[in-house]
Amino acid sequence: MRKILDDLYYEEKDLGLTYDDAQSTFKVWAPTATEVKVSIYDDAGIYNENGKVTDHTNGIETSMTYDESTGVWALDIDGDLEGKYYMYKLTFADGTTNYAVDPYARAVSANGQRTAIVDLHKTDTESFLASQKPAIVDASDAVIYELHVRDFSIDPNANFEYPGKFQAFTETGLTIGENGAKIGIGHLKELGVTHVHLLPSYDYATVNEMNPDKAEFNWGYDPQNYNVPEGSYSTDATNPTARIEEFKNMVAALHDNGIRVVMDVVYNHTFDVINGPFNKVVPNYYYRTNDDGSYANGSGCGNEVASERPMVRKYIKDSVMYWATEYNLDGFRFDLMGLIDTKTMQEITDELRYEVDADMLVYGEPWQAGGSILPSDQQTLKGSQKGEDFKVFNDEIRGAIKGDSNGGEKGFATGALGREKDIITGVKGAISTIAQEPGEVLTYVTAHDNLNLWDKVVATQGIGEELGFKTINEGALVDGGSIADMVNNADPHKLVGEDIFANETVQRSLLANGIALTAQGVPFIHAGEEILRSKYGDHNSYKSPDELNMIRWELKDRFEPVSDYYAGLIKLRNTHPAFSMETAKDVEEYFKEFKSDDNIVGFMLGEYANGDNFKNIAVIYNANTEAKEVTLPHTANWNVIVDNDQAGVNVLNTLKNTDKVKVAPLSIMVLYDTEMDYEQVPTTIEVKNNSIGLAVGDKYIIEPVVKDQNGVKMNSTVSLRDINNNIIEASGNTITAKSAGSITLALKVGEAESNLTINVVDEFLPTKISLVNSPSVVHEGFTENLTPEIKDQFDQVMFDQKVKWSTSDENVATVRADGTVVGKSEGTVNITATVGEHSATVELSVKPYEKRYVTIDYTREDQDYTDWNLWIWNTGVKDGRFDFVPNEDGNMTVSIEIGPTADNVGFIVRKSIEGNDWSEKDTDADRFIRIPADKTLTTIQVMQGQAEFEILE
Repeated sequence: MRKILDDLYYEEKDLGLTYDDAQSTFKVWAPTATEVKVSIYDDAGIYNENGKVTDHTNGIETSMTYDESTGVWALDIDGDLEGKYYMYKLTFADGTTNYAVDPYARAVSANGQRTAIVDLHKTDTESFLASQKPAIVDASDAVIYELHVRDFSIDPNANFEYPGKFQAFTETGLTIGENGAKIGIGHLKELGVTHVHLLPSYDYATVNEMNPDKAEFNWGYDPQNYNVPEGSYSTDATNPTARIEEFKNMVAALHDNGIRVVMDVVYNHTFDVINGPFNKVVPNYYYRTNDDGSYANGSGCGNEVASERPMVRKYIKDSVMYWATEYNLDGFRFDLMGLIDTKTMQEITDELRYEVDADMLVYGEPWQAGGSILPSDQQTLKGSQKGEDFKVFNDEIRGAIKGDSNGGEKGFATGALGREKDIITGVKGAISTIAQEPGEVLTYVTAHDNLNLWDKVVATQGIGEELGFKTINEGALVDGGSIADMVNNADPHKLVGEDIFANETVQRSLLANGIALTAQGVPFIHAGEEILRSKYGDHNSYKSPDELNMIRWELKDRFEPVSDYYAGLIKLRNTHPAFSMETAKDVEEYFKEFKSDDNIVGFMLGEYANGDNFKNIAVIYNANTEAKEVTLPHTANWNVIVDNDQAGVNVLNTLKNTDKVKVAPLSIMVLYDTEMDYEQVPTTIEVKNNSIGLAVGDKYIIEPVVKDQNGVKMNSTVSLRDINNNIIEASGNTITAKSAGSITLALKVGEAESNLTINVVDEFLPTKISLVNSPSVVHEGFTENLTPEIKDQFDQVMFDQKVKWSTSDENVATVRADGTVVGKSEGTVNITATVGEHSATVELSVKPYEKRYVTIDYTREDQDYTDWNLWIWNTGVKDGRFDFVPNEDGNMTVSIEIGPTADNVGFIVRKSIEGNDWSEKDTDADRFIRIPADKTLTTIQVMQGQAEFEILE
């Protein structure tokens, strides 16, 4: 049935409600329903004690009209419906009737119980209309700060007028303590981060918005209504427009302070299936199911969304584009991105960067949580981003820096020996492992989940009990008692004396994030780490009380020198492009390792790397507990700009005519030898395209790069000249096409000048189509995806074009409406994609499939195999946990089926105990089995504690 539904594809962008004060149009994709009605209400309904509305039968119901070719039900209702609410009433062939909130709802009542009808134009507040996206040279220049909306301002000792709300971001001039330390948005601006990453801020299911005075907390990874801001963060959840206006005010405030906004999105699962956003509308279509009909659970949350299905992919793309355009967002972080198929991620990224903002930041977690049935070659895992414009978290440098995420295992910065080479690999942007270019990875140590940085270092030192920490699980003390009492009696910073930087926990924390902030790739830090935030040892605070989660702003007053140190490192990075090289070629040319032993890492960014005005920059990480003398790459007058307690761009000390330097224990040091000291003069202006095409009504952001006489990038404001207001309208660097015609703009700053030709047409027309990266083989019973690339009359990529697919022989292979080819029987077939008058054809061979397997034999010297198991991925069949069974030699083995295209199967041997599936790993690193395409059985021998393994056959 689901594959039949895949052919009922609706291409337009008007699903949901299209509101006008004269008429409202409702459209919903529900191809399995036998009848659908729109039910209109005057109010939000009657709530029960749990904050739910269970009776929706009192509306005015009107039948919708069905389009058999698309699966869409539609209805026009005349008159002004603003201020009313609606639901869809869907009836199915088995007699089931569901009342459902519109999956495309853009406004809802409290707790998302009914869809609200609002005029979105009226929610564009004055501050939002006046704000502009902050300029950034490239997404690879980002410094990301991960933050929870409620954590940011719920501290009762801080003087926020809107604690825990979106509006708190609009509050300026706030300070704390005798020294007047800046807090709130003033702190973020002072810190210098370029992007704030907000944990999920759409409408989620696990906080009751009808109880605003009751303290409830959740991270928000429980999606309910994907296209609506969360009501508990608004000043009035019962007013459908308040949350929209206040979210926009928050975005405007951050933009006005030079900070871009990234939103954490969770399209991999929903909080609930039965009462979630999809199943009442198209039962089971939106979720992956196992052969027995049960829901697949690669998310670990009970279900996983089937992003690879055409109308699910469309929903995700439409949702992301809506947030990017309606709320002017600057980026998206995809939760458990491994569960989102790579084609969907590619299309999302391309459309965001082509149609909205060329510097849109898109990144995610390249893993899953429970073993998905999505074929591994479709999962967006580490390496999937190679050559694409989206990025992945680099958990490999994370582990190298700190060790494990929840326990006392150590890494380079926390006391382990022998991790120097792993650090070098990571700070080069992982270009020799998981990345094609350094900007494809996020370099980080900690995030919202697992132990935060302070608590992780505490765990490796074994001092948690001394500080008063107790074991916490699911937001409560395991041994009973009050969280509030525990917090009041504990002191995470008990051992930090007046000399803050002399404390070992502080030193290790700064060393850890100092590595991330001086590495290639995009640095990412978790909120509060710059003021030594603690969650009192809670490694999974997703629903823990505010006492554990909130940012305690008094820490800013107490540890302001630490915050200044972070700000100094960020300023160094923001002003010196050597730390954010864009290509692997540049890294290989300019990055020179000069030490990677004795628990010390040293490297040089040389010869004015990436247009830097420092000739040679030496970076040293000393992970020893004593000072060490390090030999520098050459003799020079070395200027120290970062040491153990100060960081920035100002010279702290000059070491004259030497190649030696003493580096303090557990610290980083940054030095440079020669500075190109001159007055920068704007000399060239570069734009990504010297000629572009726009359709009437389109917007385009011009992103010029200004360089000085030495090719160094400058932060300069470029003016636009020769504007023809009949053809385009300009606001800052944003161009809006008004009418057909051609114009050449002059871009000017100082004496530098460049031209940009803009061609405006009434509509784009497809002029060519090609099939990119097409496979040559599909196996019987398996599928392959074909990707069309369509170009317009200006040779620009076009999206959302209606492509007609056809096959030359349906007995050999069929093709679905989204370009998915299904192998039927052995033979050769031509698959053709047609758009308008243009077509492209690819020849495919369909081959029989012989099942393939990989067998892993595991031997432990102690012969104790209790609780040891295998975690495996990239199989192309079923990933996740597999349990060992004894073999004839008394050791353990497991045999796993792999798919026809599986060629690089990853695995970890781990120990799972109750409550912790990852209590221990046999070796720390991920391991991969290279499998020849023609092999049906591959057997390897794994020995306890050895990273290398033997291929037996």
